[in-house]
Amino acid sequence: MQMLRCSVNRAIGVGEFISSEKFNVGGSDWVIRYYPDGCSHRSKKYISVYLELKSDNAEVRAWFAVRLLGKTQKSGWRIGTTRLFKGGPGSRSLTSGWEKFLERKLLEETTHDLLWNNRLAFECWVNVVKKPLVSGTSMSSFTLPPSELSGDFGNLLESKEGADITFLVKGEAFAAHKVVLAARSSVFKAEFCGPMIEKEASYITVEEMEPAAFKALLHFIYTDSLGSQLDGLEFTDANELLRHLLVAADRYGMERLKAICEMELCKTINVETLAALSERRGCSFLAFGRLGNARYERSIGGSAYVGVVHQRRRAQQARANQSVNAGMQKFFDELSHMQCKIGSKRCF
Repeated sequence: MQMLRCSVNRAIGVGEFISSEKFNVGGSDWVIRYYPDGCSHRSKKYISVYLELKSDNAEVRAWFAVRLLGKTQKSGWRIGTTRLFKGGPGSRSLTSGWEKFLERKLLEETTHDLLWNNRLAFECWVNVVKKPLVSGTSMSSFTLPPSELSGDFGNLLESKEGADITFLVKGEAFAAHKVVLAARSSVFKAEFCGPMIEKEASYITVEEMEPAAFKALLHFIYTDSLGSQLDGLEFTDANELLRHLLVAADRYGMERLKAICEMELCKTINVETLAALSERRGCSFLAFGRLGNARYERSIGGSAYVGVVHQRRRAQQARANQSVNAGMQKFFDELSHMQCKIGSKRCF
């Protein structure tokens, strides 16, 4: 911090300045320049104040602040931004400050004593920014710790802390947080943030869903992964859970979870699972014909693929025949009860 006391010295000329004595900060010499009539014609109605680096051939990064000290009062600090000062003859980076530091007529007001005995006192604070001590260390040597986001949300689900909704699935209760569910699923968002009755509910009964599938669904919503949900399950049980989870993902609009379930099922696909799953709408990977012939040939063999095609066509034809037969039967049933009299005779 440096103090500069000087006479107002008005009318010494625009661009003329008074310098303070040198002071040393951070190993470099500095002075304060005071322009009583402004440093240019644009600022001739103001006083100008600048900080100047006086050390030759020096480059210093610093920031500084200046204020006026009156007899009993002080002005507010004017704070400059951090910048690079370059010393040396002819350098344009010697100084930094304010062309219009303060309007002269404000100094002459009697409501303050910043100007007293026709003198001004400046207080200047200079802070030199040194080079970082770790400048020689490569940033690539630092390793960021792994993300704990999914683990933290998984712990939140397990702890049930702050849970505000409970799902009842075939007698099993699952506690969760509405805000997390709404953020991850458009279906849950409509339920909890829209006009639906579930918005104020604290308990919701989930129909037509297996508890294990709903538990895996919640785990994925909170952690964006299946985690250990399939660990320890037999092959058949794991496939069964994936099929139920695929239905749950479709029900709650979890597209990423749907894709994961589909791809996992594709790894172990057979005639039975393909025939069952290809009938479901919305299964992009398992929709009929979308896996490609090469995928089918590797997974279940060409003959099995042909068998699936015929099985699907036979099922479609059977449903069509059943629909036609039911329609015709209904027509004749209704027709048999009609009475169309011509005179006193019935047509049937």
